[in-house]
Amino acid sequence: MAATVTLMGGAAMLAGTATAGAATTYSSTGDYQFASNTGGPGLTGSSDTYFRVGNDPFGYTQSSQALAADGVDLSVNPDNGYADSGVIVPLGTIANSGLLASDGSLNLPDLKGSSNLQVNIYFDTNGDGKYFSFNSDGVYEGSDGDTYAITSGKAVPAATVSADENTTEGTKTEIWAWVGIDSTTNGTPVTGYVSAVNGFALSFSSSSVGTITNSSSHKCLDVKNANYTDNAVLQQWACGADGGADQQFRVINTSDGNSYLQAVNAAGAVLNVTSLGPDKSDRQLVLETPGNGTGNQVMAKKGPFYTFPGDNLVMDDAGSSTANGAEIIGYPQNGGTNQQWSLP
Repeated sequence: MAATVTLMGGAAMLAGTATAGAATTYSSTGDYQFASNTGGPGLTGSSDTYFRVGNDPFGYTQSSQALAADGVDLSVNPDNGYADSGVIVPLGTIANSGLLASDGSLNLPDLKGSSNLQVNIYFDTNGDGKYFSFNSDGVYEGSDGDTYAITSGKAVPAATVSADENTTEGTKTEIWAWVGIDSTTNGTPVTGYVSAVNGFALSFSSSSVGTITNSSSHKCLDVKNANYTDNAVLQQWACGADGGADQQFRVINTSDGNSYLQAVNAAGAVLNVTSLGPDKSDRQLVLETPGNGTGNQVMAKKGPFYTFPGDNLVMDDAGSSTANGAEIIGYPQNGGTNQQWSLP
């Protein structure tokens, strides 16, 4: 269902290329960028308008973003007339975004976050796969033939959408949403936060990457043979063996309220732990590509127990084994120490 938002102040003129965010303390489930629009790069008294996008949060005085527990905190404090702060999220094409209404208008994406969030829609009118033109430092250079819609209601008018549908790319025209806050009141800070846009969730780790130790065997959760592929088996092994490279995990909490246990290797491969083995009956814990549709990836950390509510199982050192290579399985919770684990 579309959200109704109201633009406050001037138009947010930021956009950028559809490139993935750089490595930070969170893991994104899609491509996005941070956006900052100020009267200068954080310089008091600057008269230059300064539009910029980047893969990392900006820390300017007038426009900034910071990582929060469940999203991105946004802040603006203009000193010369205008500033905005936000994130830019790809929504797909006009045809496949799921936002195109029967009357030809484009419904705004749902918003999760503070009530003063705003949305602008950017169209890749020239079909180059980018929105607007920016230099190598992420500074805005011009529209380059692309268009945008300043949204003050719950939909982008059909006439605006039609104009972009009728380009050489037709309904293949890509669209992005700028979601953020703005202000034209000098010296008055405005804050907000955004955690999800139209199903695109910014996902955050509730703990650093590290090892998970069983309370009974005192051995670590381990990816067998360092095999980071779908259906790779989890086992326990002496902590720190081979440098512990195949014993690195983290808990991820997403804005939809779900949590996941992820295995992470040095090359950046990320797979979710699932309680459903490859033959649909084996409860051996295995790895699986995130977001491929199985509810068995959903995990809830309850005290020392890693639970899988989809099948009412918890992570278990099979048979309370103390041996290297012992299977780690999903098993009904019984309170045993072989089912109790540390955080990463």
